Amino acid sequence: MGSKDIVLFTDLHYGINLENRCGKIGVNTFGGVRNEIILLRNKILDINPSFSINLGDVVTGDSKKLDILNYKDFLNIFKNVDLKHLIGNNDFYFFNFNEILDLSNTSSRYFFEKDGFLHIFINCLKRNGKYYFDDDLFDWLFDLIFREGVNSIIYSHFPVSGDLDNLSYYHLNRVDACFVSESLKFRDFLVGSNVKCFISGHTHFYFEKVICGVKYITVPSFSEEKNGLPSCEFGILSLPDLNFRVERL
Repeated sequence: MGSKDIVLFTDLHYGINLENRCGKIGVNTFGGVRNEIILLRNKILDINPSFSINLGDVVTGDSKKLDILNYKDFLNIFKNVDLKHLIGNNDFYFFNFNEILDLSNTSSRYFFEKDGFLHIFINCLKRNGKYYFDDDLFDWLFDLIFREGVNSIIYSHFPVSGDLDNLSYYHLNRVDACFVSESLKFRDFLVGSNVKCFISGHTHFYFEKVICGVKYITVPSFSEEKNGLPSCEFGILSLPDLNFRVERL
């Protein structure tokens, strides 16, 4: 593993099992994954990446109290890891948006430069069952993604590819529950920019496709059922070539 590797994981869904959803019989995602989360932490420490990213949906509980306990436990497990955070839709199920930002000590959007790339993190809001970017996001991004002499990677919990292969069985015939509402506008905005890669979670299954010169990647869920067990899958992005691979504990 090179020092410029980035470890990415998403959709831990720490809390309760989600079962018998969207026509699937049995467990959809496993909530009792604390031991596996500790193993993931240990794996990241062994890899010693440049930094790591939690792409969101850390918790899925049946109460705000349980989600607070589990999210704090998650943060404590990773206290010695250089971990950047995004917020997923399940994370703010029992919280308002600012509460979960405060709990994770993160911002609605932020960026930093490292290893020759601008790393840009954007969170989304939910209104009427759909996911939206902040109204002024495009203005905020313009100076970053049209800056010369540097390349950018954008990270978001929600995908914007618009590609039907990016839908999971959860999202078939429910496109608004998958993609950000302004996805087409956003993809058009990236054309001619310095953005080389857009990385997301949310849809639980690996996806990768180059669209108009930008590589769109979805990291698979860590807790999605696979052969009767949580998949324990995560991703590694290597810089500067942007090669992505899925690994499993």
